[in-house]
Amino acid sequence: MAVFLNRIEAHLAWMLVVFLVTTLFAAAIFIYLQPLEYKVSSSVLIRQGKKQTGADLKAELAVLQGDAIAEQVLAALGGERLCPEPGKENRTQWLQKRLLAHAVRTGTRIVEISFRHADAALAVETVSTVIRLFGQELEKMNDPQTALLEEELHLRRKQMQQAQNVLAMFRQNDRLQGDDDWQMRYQEIKRGRLEAVLEEETQLEATLAGELAKLRQQFAALPTGDTERREEFLKMKLYRQELLRKYDAKNSLIASVNSQLSRLRQQLQADEALERLAEQIAAASAAHAKQQGEREAAQRELNQLATSLMRQAEQKETFSSLEAEVEKSRELYAQQLNKVEENRKAGVQEGYVTVIEPPQPPTKPDRPNKLRSFAAAAVIGLLVSLLWGLLRRRATAKPN
Repeated sequence: MAVFLNRIEAHLAWMLVVFLVTTLFAAAIFIYLQPLEYKVSSSVLIRQGKKQTGADLKAELAVLQGDAIAEQVLAALGGERLCPEPGKENRTQWLQKRLLAHAVRTGTRIVEISFRHADAALAVETVSTVIRLFGQELEKMNDPQTALLEEELHLRRKQMQQAQNVLAMFRQNDRLQGDDDWQMRYQEIKRGRLEAVLEEETQLEATLAGELAKLRQQFAALPTGDTERREEFLKMKLYRQELLRKYDAKNSLIASVNSQLSRLRQQLQADEALERLAEQIAAASAAHAKQQGEREAAQRELNQLATSLMRQAEQKETFSSLEAEVEKSRELYAQQLNKVEENRKAGVQEGYVTVIEPPQPPTKPDRPNKLRSFAAAAVIGLLVSLLWGLLRRRATAKPN
């Protein structure tokens, strides 16, 4: 060793400089590369279950660090909140790597649970959530009857919520109100009135149709030589009556029809009886057409009202069925809740996990560890400085 020191004695000053520079540079790199993380720990006592006979914690620790606890923690706190960028590994594996648990001493059931995270407050919340969920899992393992009842209660609650949502959506989509019964009674009265009006309109239409048929028979019985021109004269009268309902009397179409009527009068040598009957038939036809339109309008309104009443009756029936289903689901949920409460009262006991040392927010981060970083950097600096001294000694040594 003395020989080695004598050989590099001339380069000790530079070796010291290399050592300091390398140590500081390596320490800076180590500190920079390590992510900022806080470590939160908590000590808990795990009580033995009824079916356990020894103090072996392997089964409990396997549950604590298993997938079930990790997935429940992620669901409770939010996966993106805990681990915004999972990277190559999924969030469950990411959580399991940072969640550590071990027995404080051999032969005891005191376990220390620790978790590392960049957010100190979130790390405390995570450890508290892990302890709570761990206790629930142990209760399920040691009391399967309670776990089964809890699962069934959850299912009943879900069914009740689904039935309530369907009922609310049906009420909203169909705009059902509390006064539907009153509206239906009002529409029933209105339908009765419309049916009476429709009957009157139908009878009046039949009367007008009979009067029109009689006038046509009288017109056909008039002694006229040219039957074809007589029918054409009547058609032109009816056409003129229809045009008068649509246009002004000075319209060119009406003027053309008047001209044709004048020509037909001359050809038929129409007398006063023919002209009068033609006018009466035209007026009766117009009245019959108007009455037919009113009757059809009343029929359409009545059909629409009947369709609306039928739809409301179907909605009411469906709504009543949904209400009955909601009430039934509520009763089943209440019954299951009573069973769970009775089971809890019958087996009142301490929790399976007792917190000895609750998780507290740390005062300083666990990573980066500056002392460890400087120690590792000092070792690297020492090796680099020695290597530099040897290389420098060989480079400056004279050949024998």
